[in-house]
Amino acid sequence: MTKRFDVVAVGDINVDLILSGVAGMPSAGREVLAEGRKLLLGGSTANFACCCARLGLKTAILGKVGGDPMGKLCLESLRKCGVNAAAVRIAPDEQTGITVSVSGADRGFITHLGTNGTFGRRDVDMGTLRAARHVHLGGFFLTQALRPDARRVLETAGTAGATTSLDTGWDPDDQWVGVKDALKAVDVFLPNEAEAERITG
Repeated sequence: MTKRFDVVAVGDINVDLILSGVAGMPSAGREVLAEGRKLLLGGSTANFACCCARLGLKTAILGKVGGDPMGKLCLESLRKCGVNAAAVRIAPDEQTGITVSVSGADRGFITHLGTNGTFGRRDVDMGTLRAARHVHLGGFFLTQALRPDARRVLETAGTAGATTSLDTGWDPDDQWVGVKDALKAVDVFLPNEAEAERITG
């Protein structure tokens, strides 16, 4: 059976506000200046999808954005990358997730999950999922509503003939719950060294 997509990426979509050239993190009540700023498409899943599309793979993404300017920026950026975003859920009354990245002498991230936190199994378009040769699930710990059903989503993809991959990213709660269950339906696991150490104990 011919599949419509080479890759379908499932998971986090947000904007990244990058503040660069910061001398150091401010202490309470203090202010520091940044030399530059950028507002870009972010989220490990969205970035993965864009990279796949740039490699010439027919790529679609399943995720959720708000009905706000940030959500519009995400959808426009995905389409410019060549990613099919037709099945991305738009929640009119919710805010799109955002990560503020501060880089300079130190580097840190502050994230508001927004729609990433409420993206759940009911938001996953199963027709698009089953139309993939490969399904990648990213942002495991940021898509909190999807996490309990991650294995089920991956199993659905596998039953439809797709290979699967998982990139958990870092767990902000440092609990690492649910990964081992999801791994039962994963062909390729993509943790970095620090994540692998936490997951394996």
